[in-house]
Amino acid sequence: MAQAGLHAYIALLLKNKLPSKKWFFTSFLIGSIIPDIDLIFIPIGYLLNLNIEESILLFHRSFSHSLITLSITYLLLL
Repeated sequence: MAQAGLHAYIALLLKNKLPSKKWFFTSFLIGSIIPDIDLIFIPIGYLLNLNIEESILLFHRSFSHSLITLSITYLLLL
């Protein structure tokens, strides 16, 4: 979860260097945090009787870090 906070902090530092279009900063901030959304599913897997190592292997850096998920999310939000 620290990496998601770090990504948000870097986005805030770069705010002045980004183009000042209407939704660009919000999109940049959300886009930098979305790949780490898989950290939410690790405790859910733990609650579903997976041990923590299995839960991490199953969810962490899997579906949310793939180009297919990125493409589908882009097309849905377009």
